[in-house]
Amino acid sequence: MNLRTENICVNIDKKSIVNNFSVDIKGKEFVGIVGPNGCGKSTFLKTIYRNISPDNGAIFLNEKDIKKMSIKDTAKQMAALPQESPISFDFKVEEVVMMGRAPHKTFFQTDSKEDIEIVINSLKKVGMDETWDKSFFKLSGGEKQRVLIARALAQNAKFLILDEPTNHLDIKYQLQIMDIIKSLNLTVFAALHDLNIAAKYCDKIYVIKEGNVFCYGAPEEVLKPEVLKEVFGVEAEVAIHPRTGKINIVYL
Repeated sequence: MNLRTENICVNIDKKSIVNNFSVDIKGKEFVGIVGPNGCGKSTFLKTIYRNISPDNGAIFLNEKDIKKMSIKDTAKQMAALPQESPISFDFKVEEVVMMGRAPHKTFFQTDSKEDIEIVINSLKKVGMDETWDKSFFKLSGGEKQRVLIARALAQNAKFLILDEPTNHLDIKYQLQIMDIIKSLNLTVFAALHDLNIAAKYCDKIYVIKEGNVFCYGAPEEVLKPEVLKEVFGVEAEVAIHPRTGKINIVYL
């Protein structure tokens, strides 16, 4: 599943939030998007999963313009985990995950045996299959996030859009969830807050500054001290960790 955007622009209250964003993500790549708060990351992701419409530009999913696709057809191919995923009522875990099957069913269609098997398998992938009959509200933050990932997986989509998937989680659950996502072998485009997490898991990274793509490349190509100073306003040392072979950022 490939994603390509051309010159996406979004203006809010006459202010440019996203300015000519063009990205090209190949099948099964894990691509990150990083930048300071308010730089346009979440707004850009919302245009991709069709939460908002861009003022200009085009988005192609497997070279098909998503404007020519129905919302339902888009959801069959692309699943999103927004930064905020409010659940208004206290559903059971299985009911939350079953919501991911909605794009594949008509409004009045009941859950099939296949739907149930997909839900169970999705929960197994995130290690939550033993909680299927529990109250979603009674889960911990990390458990809720894994259930929401399972809901996205239940869509059977080949492309995941994730907006701060590890937000508000302690480091154990951050690594656990990122390991799960990486192991799925899907195409992933994720906004990430922690630059060391981005360096560890991403194949490529887009660095955003003030609504513009500042640079793009492999983690070691873009997460350089001069870039961190220019974009994030911090002094840092960047080195290759001897055990992992991944870059490690130390803030000074």
